[in-house]
Amino acid sequence: MNPIKRFVQQSPAKAFDNLVSAFHRKPITAELSHPTKKRIQLDWKVENVPINTDFKENFEVNITYKATINVTNNTSKVKARIDRELRNNLSASGRCTVKK
Repeated sequence: MNPIKRFVQQSPAKAFDNLVSAFHRKPITAELSHPTKKRIQLDWKVENVPINTDFKENFEVNITYKATINVTNNTSKVKARIDRELRNNLSASGRCTVKK
């Protein structure tokens, strides 16, 4: 699954990806910050995501996202961190386009 499908930027800031779509069916509120003049950062969290393992162990995790958008060259990076000791954390990067 692609960790980020698209951002919806408005006031308040919103985030929308495949996981948010599956659990909330609509964009959720994200914390918007401007660490520098060149960067916009969005932070959001999806809680209580069910995980099923090959060992028939089921549990829930919280996934914290951080997306950084460089507004000067229209690039982005997204990182997702799982709140448990699992082998994989997600990351992705790409180019941004303005959606009208």
